[in-house]
Amino acid sequence: MTKIKVLHIATDYPGSISNAPTQALKNLVEGAVDLDSIVVVVSRVRKIIFSVKLEGNVIHLQIPKLPFGLLSEPIFYFAAKKLREFIDEKKYIFNVIHAHKLTLDGVIAYFLSKDIKVPLVVSVRGDTDRRFVKYKLLSRCLYRNIVKQASCIFWVSPWARKFIEDKLRVSCGNNHNLPNICDYEFSEAIAVNNSSKLIFVGRLDSAKDKGLFDILQAMTSFKNCSLDIFGRGTEQEVGHLVNLIANYRLEQRVSYKGNVAKSELLKNYSCYAGLLMPSKHETFGMVYVEALKSGLPILMCKGTGINGFVEEKDYIFKVSYGDINAIKSALFELINEQVELKIKLNNDLNNGDYILFESEEIISSYQSVLVSLSNEV
Repeated sequence: MTKIKVLHIATDYPGSISNAPTQALKNLVEGAVDLDSIVVVVSRVRKIIFSVKLEGNVIHLQIPKLPFGLLSEPIFYFAAKKLREFIDEKKYIFNVIHAHKLTLDGVIAYFLSKDIKVPLVVSVRGDTDRRFVKYKLLSRCLYRNIVKQASCIFWVSPWARKFIEDKLRVSCGNNHNLPNICDYEFSEAIAVNNSSKLIFVGRLDSAKDKGLFDILQAMTSFKNCSLDIFGRGTEQEVGHLVNLIANYRLEQRVSYKGNVAKSELLKNYSCYAGLLMPSKHETFGMVYVEALKSGLPILMCKGTGINGFVEEKDYIFKVSYGDINAIKSALFELINEQVELKIKLNNDLNNGDYILFESEEIISSYQSVLVSLSNEV
């Protein structure tokens, strides 16, 4: 059986070209072995350049990034033309084009799809796509046309769907949820421990948006817990965090542990009562899935992260961003009811409630959608 040929267009693809925050996209592409995939990595640079060349096993497309997003649509249009020339030169043939962000990759893919007349599918990622749709008012007509042309919309952030549809005044037709893939193998036997320790995992350059400062403020009046903080940070960012901890007089209860390998970190999740990350506009939040699959209750924000993938659960605490009182209430329950919460979570894990986050499930569903689209052409 001939494999379906897929051209992926992505600005965030892990490797030497792009400093992608996670391996999720690479996990999807490399895991979909029933597809024949080629990846175009888009680099936006602050100089006038249009360059397309093979680098290793990916196509590297460099395009200009002007201040304030000036002339972005003509730039994307010309980039699509340059990419088409390269495709013709190399005699590549594709059955499907997958743009991995609506408002960036999607624009290039839209023009290319119209040119070579193959189906277009688009992923929507909540943080970037929501922000561009909200603020780039003059581009909304283009974004609307992309959604209309797309044969399928993959929602990496289902929580953003209503916002996108409302702002673009469009109803998305063929929709599928597409969780990010976690590349860590989880233990089937999860210990239920009682602990007064909580954990935060996230880069310090986005600590405020990820709710860390709100957590520290809430801890000043809820004293029956401690917090370990894991994540990368510059010397300046670490210094700012240490000063903030001192200002709140939390030095005896809050510790910055630095950046630790994920495999090592997840092995120690059972030592904690819960994971805290009440983050604003979190695209997906792999840390939520990793915590839940490790048997750890979580604190997150409403209308973001994995909302839209999971049902309401007692062990998933949802607060409004910046609501200190709600965070304090969640801390109280996480500490004082953690055994019951962990037992409920373990029962749901054993019942298969989170199989939708298994890589085999995600990849199988993804491949099936693309094969069906190709068959319809």
